[in-house]
Amino acid sequence: MYLTDSELDAMCDNIKKILAEHGGYWITLDPEISRLYVVIVKAFYGQRTSDIMYTSKYRVEDKSDATIVQNTITVSSLGDVQENMKNAMNYITSKGFKLEKIPYAEHVSEFRSLENADPRIVAQIKEGLKGVYIWKITVDESVNVDISDAGTDSFNADASIDGDRLNLILSGNLDTLSAPKLLANYEKIKEDNAIVSVFIDCSKLEYVSSAGLRVLLIMQNDCEGGVIMKSCNENVIEILGDAEIKIADLM
Repeated sequence: MYLTDSELDAMCDNIKKILAEHGGYWITLDPEISRLYVVIVKAFYGQRTSDIMYTSKYRVEDKSDATIVQNTITVSSLGDVQENMKNAMNYITSKGFKLEKIPYAEHVSEFRSLENADPRIVAQIKEGLKGVYIWKITVDESVNVDISDAGTDSFNADASIDGDRLNLILSGNLDTLSAPKLLANYEKIKEDNAIVSVFIDCSKLEYVSSAGLRVLLIMQNDCEGGVIMKSCNENVIEILGDAEIKIADLM
């Protein structure tokens, strides 16, 4: 998983508002993806599974600009799996959702990649998949959901030009819904102005998701003078992590 708990909270709130307004449901395998991975790896490598999982985790983190983190709905195969599962399910219901678990094995076609594999391995994978579930999540109708700020209405970006510097005042949530809007505005401003650096006032910015971080990194890499952010709250600083974006408060 690549979402911190603060990102997860914001994502769930956004999904709940969208479902409450438009209907439908949220289908995800994310909470149990590590269990699926273990089933497949264990079938091939047996007792070497734990060592391989640790090694692959560090390899991914070394090659990616994103960090693999444990969050509340990650059902880790390490530690107490049942307790992890209980915590994940309780989190979903606490966010105003209802949860139905659908057996993964009943809704997956045959793995073509396993056509030439040892039949014993294939049989072990199919047996293991019986313990993995897809989560079908719907809004709990007994919970009132405020949809007044669904979408990008909860985000705003005020821009001004000071010489070759772009000044931004961001407010609300810079997330999956609003990040494309910020990027489009930035690219439009760049068409008419020679921007060398970007200064962002974050005093009213509540949250940045991984999608928002990607947009900030695009601006960072696009400008010779980079991006400087000021008055960031703890959640925003946490998301920035090791990104090469200057935080004025910490300089």
